[in-house]
Amino acid sequence: MMLGNDTFPREAKFGGQEFGLYCAAVATLVGWFSKHLGFCFELLKKQPSLEPRNIVTITVPLEYEVECLSAALEVDDSTALQVINALTLTVENKKEHCSIAGNLITPVFIGIGENKLLRPVWGILSEPFLFLLHELRYRYCSDWDDAVNGREQVFRNDLYTLLLSDRFYKLNRNALLKSGGQRITDVDAFILYEACA
Repeated sequence: MMLGNDTFPREAKFGGQEFGLYCAAVATLVGWFSKHLGFCFELLKKQPSLEPRNIVTITVPLEYEVECLSAALEVDDSTALQVINALTLTVENKKEHCSIAGNLITPVFIGIGENKLLRPVWGILSEPFLFLLHELRYRYCSDWDDAVNGREQVFRNDLYTLLLSDRFYKLNRNALLKSGGQRITDVDAFILYEACA
């Protein structure tokens, strides 16, 4: 139900992995983080002197997170690592995500030190798909373009199934709009209705 989870069909591929796998990973992480928060609240009831921020946000070894996600999604470690990398703010991608002041999309993980991850709960519970989508576009630019083009066909098919009458002429591709021989834009779906005489 989080914003961005339905941006692409589940079978669209980024870096050789289906978008559905990235979505399943986020759903799994949301569940784990929600459970962690629940445990933190129970602990605070018994030990109210604890500082909530010291128990809510924790660090974990990257290897451990890979192992857990790999087991949960039933994929190999390299696939789990690829998914985790697409959800992690690092030194390498910080310019991409932090280039505009005040415009940080919260990451699910923050890479710190040697192979460690910080798991900020606010990252997983505040629209994690926005970070994921931004990173997929940055990391897999050509896959992104292919997926966007595929999304237009899905939209067209969904729209055309609503209009089954033979009185509708439907173009099964995008329609290019030109002016003076130059392409201006395109129309994703084209429907012509034949009126009764």
